[in-house]
Amino acid sequence: MGKTTISLDEEVADRLYARKSRGESYNDVIRELLDSVENGSGMSDGVSNSNYTSTPFQDTSGASNDSLNLSNINTLSEAIDAVADSVLPGTGEKHDERREALYAVVEYLREHGEATPNEFKNEVYPKHPAQFGTAQSWWKNAMYKGLAELAYQTGFIRSADNSGMWSFNDERSSED
Repeated sequence: MGKTTISLDEEVADRLYARKSRGESYNDVIRELLDSVENGSGMSDGVSNSNYTSTPFQDTSGASNDSLNLSNINTLSEAIDAVADSVLPGTGEKHDERREALYAVVEYLREHGEATPNEFKNEVYPKHPAQFGTAQSWWKNAMYKGLAELAYQTGFIRSADNSGMWSFNDERSSED
């Protein structure tokens, strides 16, 4: 069978990358996603430790896909708590630190209006490492997932554009 090339927008490419484990090809990840959709099952927890979002891409870290129902959430704080419970890895104190880091990332975004991943890593990570050894692992394994889920599920955050710039929705925040 021959190979083909497909084009993805940056958000989908990032979501796909977040699912990919060391030694796994993109073909493997896409095949697993397709199989899970065709079988009507979600991705198993063992597929990748870095799953996140909704639709076939959602792995709510052990929660059912219905558990992340943000339709009755009205405040930014409620949304952050729901997303943290759904997508951030870890338990106990580790999870609490990661929730606090997500709050700090959102607050940084709120204060600055927009930010890139490097700005989050340079400005927020040093004060809120959330038991991650590097800023890159902090971003990839937790903060990116939290922001992406907030952008996907709510109107508070706008996901990164083609330049990698995340933005805060001032109109939505006035409801908070």
